[in-house]
Amino acid sequence: MKTDLREWTDRQNCATWEEEAHAINPLRREQIDILLHLVGDLSEPGDTLLDIGSGSGLVAEKILASAHSLNVLGLERSQAMMGLARERLQNFGSRFRQVEFDLEQQLDSIPLSTGAFAAAYTVGTFQDLAPMAQFRLISWIYNLLPAGGFFFFQDRIRVTDEELFSTFYSAWARWSKVYDVPNNRPNTLVAFEERDRQIKKSPLSWPELLLFMRATGFSADIIHKHAHTVILVGRKLGAAARRELGASAIATKAS
Repeated sequence: MKTDLREWTDRQNCATWEEEAHAINPLRREQIDILLHLVGDLSEPGDTLLDIGSGSGLVAEKILASAHSLNVLGLERSQAMMGLARERLQNFGSRFRQVEFDLEQQLDSIPLSTGAFAAAYTVGTFQDLAPMAQFRLISWIYNLLPAGGFFFFQDRIRVTDEELFSTFYSAWARWSKVYDVPNNRPNTLVAFEERDRQIKKSPLSWPELLLFMRATGFSADIIHKHAHTVILVGRKLGAAARRELGASAIATKAS
């Protein structure tokens, strides 16, 4: 991509990034479509959803357009992105609201009520956060949701196995050919990780993400995975379900 992915303060950079990301990343489009289906299918009329890292409002727009009884509150730290979202979603009126919010620095200060959101979702946001900030954010989301609430997660994941990296690169090459888009990824794991360091990306591996989600209290699993991108879903267990799960784990360990 031409755009520096960290330049979220410049309105033109934000608009260019969005255009390029959606155009040259068909897998992102596919996974967003899957996430949209899950959100729409598992939500109830009148639900309010929390969009974590709402950006220019691209995902919120699709949710609000397809599910006319849902509402969305977006959390976003970039004023430039918020301006794009404001323009994009102005026709939805009060169904879309947004709060300027730094996911790494302000978790303890935002005045959101526990249980106010039926579900939460995030698309491509966690990779921009430090690993421990990701864990704190998962815990914060868990505490914010009601029992039974869903957390829908789409993002990059960390590639960890150097012996298998060639298979990832082969999958990207196929993807590039099938969808007629450039494959500008480095062809070694060392170079791939160095690029992430340069652009300050910190994706976690899918086992780490599931471990964090389950340790927090979510029942969590993978819904869709392709190479280095994934959709995870977590559901907040009620107190009775947590007790039953704990008793089952103890019984299994004893046997």
